[in-house]
Amino acid sequence: MTLPVGWKLTTIGEVADINRRNPYLRELPDNLNVTFVPMAAVDAFSGMIAAPRIRSLGEVRKGFTPFSDGDVIFAKITPSMENGKAAVAKDLKNGLGFGSTEFHVISAKEGLLSTYIYYFIRQESFRRDAKANFAGTAGQLRVPSSFIGNYPFPLPPLTEQERIVARIEELFTQLEAGVAGLKRIQAALKRYKASVLKAAVSGKLLNGELVIGDGELPKGWRWVTVGDVATKVTDGTHKTPRYVDNGVPFISVNNISSDGIIDFSDCKFITSEEHEYIYKRCNPEIGDVLLTKVGTIGLTAVIKTNTIFSLFVNTALIKPAHEKILPNYLAYVLRYGFISESYEEYISGSTQKFIGNKKITQLPIPLPTLKEQQRINVEVDQRLSVATQVEATVQVGLKRAGRLRQAVLKSAFEGKLTA
Repeated sequence: MTLPVGWKLTTIGEVADINRRNPYLRELPDNLNVTFVPMAAVDAFSGMIAAPRIRSLGEVRKGFTPFSDGDVIFAKITPSMENGKAAVAKDLKNGLGFGSTEFHVISAKEGLLSTYIYYFIRQESFRRDAKANFAGTAGQLRVPSSFIGNYPFPLPPLTEQERIVARIEELFTQLEAGVAGLKRIQAALKRYKASVLKAAVSGKLLNGELVIGDGELPKGWRWVTVGDVATKVTDGTHKTPRYVDNGVPFISVNNISSDGIIDFSDCKFITSEEHEYIYKRCNPEIGDVLLTKVGTIGLTAVIKTNTIFSLFVNTALIKPAHEKILPNYLAYVLRYGFISESYEEYISGSTQKFIGNKKITQLPIPLPTLKEQQRINVEVDQRLSVATQVEATVQVGLKRAGRLRQAVLKSAFEGKLTA
């Protein structure tokens, strides 16, 4: 790479200390207050330290990573590193901070601006190279400090570093304003979709708010339970199967989208023999309704494919009695019931929430005639389809903003941003 005049190619280790220990820490009293930063406090997108805690030095002196005002902290463990968790430590209590042992600390030497090196390591290219140099075992992969120390680093004069950082932050501020607008649209779409589902399950024109399980229904409607309108309520295998590279798709919570789609593009696979065993417990067919029931509860999807697949225990399978209820309507009612928290009393668990099959059969359903269900399905499909299209456009915009951020950083460290 050709650098501008006055720049030099060095390494991070030559211009910064990696994981430097402060020899004066041992002389400080245990009752001195310092800032404590767990991994979760570092925002991977903004690079901000959110809601840091105050601890006494005695509490954190051992077993945590020390750093000082102006140091750059960089997550070294997967997946935090790939997600971009890094920050410049600022406004630390008494100028001192302690955090997760999974942070590397980069301390700029004289002639290097902390924010300059922070933006350098925010590049996706740096994180890709870091991932390629992981060391350790599966699930405990980490970036070695030697990788950071030996990494090639383009260094301009300090005044140029200041100009580059100012320009990056100016452009990022503009981008973030656009991103904030897109996220407001996302939030509005989420509220809109919930309002559409609410209208669907309440007769649409019903005055007043309907709470599922308690409320006046439109004429011709009645209260039933899932068990009243389903021929079977079950779930997938309770044992983690052996995964293979190719075989029968194995669907779990992660493969059900918020838009009611079964995503086969990122699923795991099991052998046909294991599928046959699971098939005895649940046999997914066109027209059945899937309901996520562990962790992320309440996402629904109607099976509309002949693709043969198996299910994990965290996903329920409901076979509607088609002479009583249409699959799409059942999926909409269930989704709204969980969104509105009307089904909250049926959910169990503290550390990980779940809903059992028996509780699913007890969920109340406001049931109109089949003709009315069909009309509701058409109306909801049309409105949610428009919302989904807008959401897709917003996602494109957010991804483009991410690419633009990376393009700004690439240009900056090639010496082109302020040229």
